[in-house]
Parts: sequence; C-alpha cells; structure tokens
Amino acid sequence: MQWFRCVPTLLLTAGLQADTLTLSPDADTAMLSLNPQNNYGGLMTVPVGPVARAGHVARALFRFDVAGSLPAGAVVTNVTLRFQVSRESSTGPADIAALHRMRVDWAEGSKTNPNHGSAASAGESNWQSRRSGIADWAGPGGAAGTDFESSPGATAAWDGPGAYTFGPTDALIADVQSWLDQPGANHGWMLKSLGESTTGAAKRVVTREGTQTQRPALVIGFTVPAVFQPSLEPPVIAGTDLELRYALEPGFAYELRGFPEPGAAFQVLTNHTVKFTAENALFLDPLTAPRRFYQLVITGQVD
Repeated sequence: MQWFRCVPTLLLTAGLQADTLTLSPDADTAMLSLNPQNNYGGLMTVPVGPVARAGHVARALFRFDVAGSLPAGAVVTNVTLRFQVSRESSTGPADIAALHRMRVDWAEGSKTNPNHGSAASAGESNWQSRRSGIADWAGPGGAAGTDFESSPGATAAWDGPGAYTFGPTDALIADVQSWLDQPGANHGWMLKSLGESTTGAAKRVVTREGTQTQRPALVIGFTVPAVFQPSLEPPVIAGTDLELRYALEPGFAYELRGFPEPGAAFQVLTNHTVKFTAENALFLDPLTAPRRFYQLVITGQVD
C-alpha cells in the first residue's frame, strides 16, 4: 500500500499573537465659528473649545489610517488616544473634551495662517462645509447625530499645557475595529468641548504637523490569530492496519478522505465534530484496503 499526505484545503486558527501599534494622524484640521469660511489644515496647533470671543467655539477633526497599518484579521483589544495641549489663554479655565466618531467624510486642507486660518479652497473643510463648494455639514460645525455621533466615545478633563489621554473605552475599541473591517467608513473623530459654554476655555492642541513627540498618538493593542494547519502524521503499520493519527482543534468539523489518486473522486473514511476540547484522532485503515491517498479537511465551523 502506498500513502500520500495532502495539504489540507482549509485553515483554522489556534492561539493569538499580541502586539501594540502607535499611529499619528494621516489627516487633521480644525473649524472655528468665528471664521466660518476658513480652513486650518496646515497648522501645527489648532484650537479646541469655546474661544475668548463669547459665543464662538472651535472643533478639531482627526483621522488615522487604521486599515493601512494593522494586519488584516486583527482583533482590536485596547485603544487610547493621546493629545498634547500646547497652551491656553492666561485665564483659561479647566474643561472636558470629548471624542465623537465622525459619520461623514471631510478634507484636511492646507491653510497655515497661525491666527485665523485662511479662506478654504475648493474641497477643504471649514465651519460651514465639510468640503467647501462641494458638501456642507448638516449644521454649521457639524450636526450631532448626522455628521458625528451624538454620544462621545471617550472624554478627558484637561486644563493647562501637557499630555492628555482619552480611553481606553469599549466605544473607542469598537470604532477602530470597525475602521479596520470597513476602511471606507473611517472618517475619524471630532475633538470638541463637552459643553462649549465656558468662554475662554479653548486649548491649543498639537497636530500631525507638530513635533514627533507631541503629535496625537493613537495607541492600538491588538491580537492576530495564529494560523494553524491541520495535518496527518506520517502513517505507521500497526499489525494488519495502517495507522493514521492527526490533531483536531475545537470549533470545527473535519473529514478524513481517501482518494484512489490525486484529483479523483474521494471517499469519506471518517468524520469528526470537535466542539470544546482539542482531540488526537486515530484512524485504522486495513492493509487489505485498496491503494489510496489521504486528505484531512475542515468542512465547517461548529457553534
């Protein structure tokens, strides 16, 4: 009797490889109600919160290239986002900032006027438009529930210059996981004051144009399923039988198949359904059986 060991036709996963990745934004900008037509996309710092002019606020937008940075199939387990406040007004009170997942796209722009930005070019974001001349926000500065999620995914109390961390929260983890699984839905987060009612509480936040140590840092903890490939051990003759042994991981259904020759119609020699605990299987094929080749195949998942 001759035997042949085939590569299994399906893969399963067993074990996890854990890792951490830190990302800087691939786009960021701000929008200010005081200058509703201006863009701030090229600035090293942007305002966030209620500015010194009563009734006016600034909001910032940040996006990170999640799908282009994490391995496919990764499972996100932890997310924090760190911002550096570079300065505030001399009388600026403490405030609470919030991260809201964006529902619609926007464009960073490139304007660098350090005080008030500059008029947005076509397609750039400002307080009035998410893409100037192309698409307006549902409401100036973005409308909660339409342009961005009404409930924040994370909040942080901040005051004077320094580093402030948002998360980890389940909402931030879910946001990043969704952007990995559906890259086209990644429109980043809006960073805004939670109340936007305390005049002069705005802070200046470092953007991706700032120094490397002060740029926003999205820290993602994740695991990647390790690939497990089921296989047959080399067969041995045991008395009047050919003995085939193989390991089975839980959560899958298997078939051991016999072929008179590779590519020919197969016969199912035995099958297994493994739910909870790994098993070491044994199949005995009589030496009097017809000459055949063997293949171990995963046929599906088990609930």
